[in-house]
Amino acid sequence: MKSVIFSIVFTFMLSALMAQTTVNLTADYDCCIGYDNYPNGINLNFNTAAQNASYAIPGTSGGLNVNRALIHFDLSTIPANATITSALLNLYALGPSGSLSGHTGSANTSYLQRVTQPWAATTVTWANQPTTTTANQDTLPGTTQPLLDYTNINVTQMVQDMMSTNNYGFMLRLVNEAATNALLFASLNAGMPAKYPKLVVTYTIGVVPCPIYKFAQQSICKGDSILLQGTYQKTTGLYFDTLTSVASIDSIIVTSLWVNSPVHVSKTITICHGDSVLIAGAYRKSPGIFTQTFSTVAGCDSIEHIQLSVTVVDTSIVLSGITLTANQTGATYQWINCEVGFSIIPGAVFQSYTPSINGSYAVFITYNGCTGISPCIYVSGISAPEYAKETGFDMVPNPAGDRVTLRWKEPVAEGRIRLYNPAGQLVIDSKLKDISEKTLDITPFTAGIYTLLLESKEFTVARKLVIE
Repeated sequence: MKSVIFSIVFTFMLSALMAQTTVNLTADYDCCIGYDNYPNGINLNFNTAAQNASYAIPGTSGGLNVNRALIHFDLSTIPANATITSALLNLYALGPSGSLSGHTGSANTSYLQRVTQPWAATTVTWANQPTTTTANQDTLPGTTQPLLDYTNINVTQMVQDMMSTNNYGFMLRLVNEAATNALLFASLNAGMPAKYPKLVVTYTIGVVPCPIYKFAQQSICKGDSILLQGTYQKTTGLYFDTLTSVASIDSIIVTSLWVNSPVHVSKTITICHGDSVLIAGAYRKSPGIFTQTFSTVAGCDSIEHIQLSVTVVDTSIVLSGITLTANQTGATYQWINCEVGFSIIPGAVFQSYTPSINGSYAVFITYNGCTGISPCIYVSGISAPEYAKETGFDMVPNPAGDRVTLRWKEPVAEGRIRLYNPAGQLVIDSKLKDISEKTLDITPFTAGIYTLLLESKEFTVARKLVIE
């Protein structure tokens, strides 16, 4: 939209100064020149080819097949004293041709140059091709779109040079003539008049000096301003500043101003109760909505709106009879034995847990990515299973000083004895096999109340051991 507004304003101002004329020209002759790696390829004339192309493709016998295009327009209808104010060249995609599907390759950037020697479409070859100049040449950007039309190519300066010297037309060639790359446009031999090369020339004739236009672009952040057109501007638009030279020829600076608005971004952050996160220069622990500002690449504000949520895990549990239940719902659970080294109880992963022996128990609760642990609660009143009562388990002496002996009725085929210190750390882990008595050396241990666990396939017994 900005370019359309500018075109209207520019045309109106020139019309007010002097009469202008626009002519639409179709090429009067064109030709492609090229070579292949077969004998005498450089001496062949290709004036009947359907393409005006700049390409390099693999040759028929190895090497390269290279093409350049020559395009000529008859400028004789433009008066010799005319001032060329605009010249726009239009080249239209040919589409598939030979081995090419249209514009091809990733390095098909091409030069459009002014030809400086005469040539004839029926006799020009690669070997006798005319010379060109790089002065005021145009560079056509590469493309991966096979059917892209190249319109409004600004060749004003080259046409001005043609009017002031000699008009031998244009040459199109690859910047880097290496396979496989191509820009493929329709020629006068393509049989498609709508796609023939076209040149739109606008010129003026008169004695009123034409102002010199200079174009600039500026961008500012919303809330800032810039001095244009005699005042400080804050809104997007086109602004005109006129300067008068010693020769009384105006120089008009046309500035396209763009105002960048702040960028707003919203996101949510969740933390666990007791944690903190750095937001807007401070560590935050409480839920809320916070705003922090950054600078974008363009130097304008980027405003981030952050909603902070804090997850609180309810670690309380209730005891009903001999069943423990966590109050937190919708979580994952793992019950542990506080008296046996805070060990994990296999399979105890539900909200409620009913222990099989008296003891102290707690639960790990994980909710919304946060984990908490409940207090240990002692469960009593659980009757020992008959098989445990019949073991005849005994532990003497208790309290003990340096040794303690464990006895039970029947030999244990296979089992383990574990002893945990008051801190819940495992200090003895001993295997049992075909024995009914075991003496433990407890001299390395400090005084305190220890927990002894006897486990076998036949029974499980937990007892308190006092070490003096």
